[in-house]
Amino acid sequence: MIYVKKYNYSGLIRGELKKAESANGRQLLRYALQQEYGADLETLVIKEGEYGKPYFEQRREIHFNISHSGEYVALVLSDNEVGIDIQQVRPVRGGLVEKLCDENERKFVYASDNAEKAFITLWALKESYIKAIGKGMSFPMDKINFRLENFSGELHGRISNREGMYYVKDLGDYMLAVCDIGESGNFIAQYNEIIE
Repeated sequence: MIYVKKYNYSGLIRGELKKAESANGRQLLRYALQQEYGADLETLVIKEGEYGKPYFEQRREIHFNISHSGEYVALVLSDNEVGIDIQQVRPVRGGLVEKLCDENERKFVYASDNAEKAFITLWALKESYIKAIGKGMSFPMDKINFRLENFSGELHGRISNREGMYYVKDLGDYMLAVCDIGESGNFIAQYNEIIE
């Protein structure tokens, strides 16, 4: 189950922004847990794995991950290990495509009408996979590969050279990506944008 919510952070300085992002992520997690599992976040203890991936101490069967970018907070809940990333589309530093993408991914980026969006899509997918496996940025992004030749705004499938499923959605100026280290991919049909 994927939840995405847009917040207004205008006027906040860096320290205030981080606190607001954290509070809004927690609020979205509280809402999603209640909706999907009837669980109360206040009764659960959140711990962190070796590389900082959060988990519920008492409910290890519920996996979750949160991401922030710009005005958005994104959350995914799953029965499998899962990671989510949301990225604002922005210019790409030279050399990153060559460093982080395999030959097929580079072709996808360079053949795209919007190379920045194509690369940010791959970046978000790779980061969501790293978050799903709980290794943090210690895992090399160039070792994860995705085939997106037919991308048209929303796509899901198997990760090319790793176990698991992926989902990617174009939100205009943002790209959303989820990786689930299971075979079901149940989250794919469960996208919820919360607008208030």
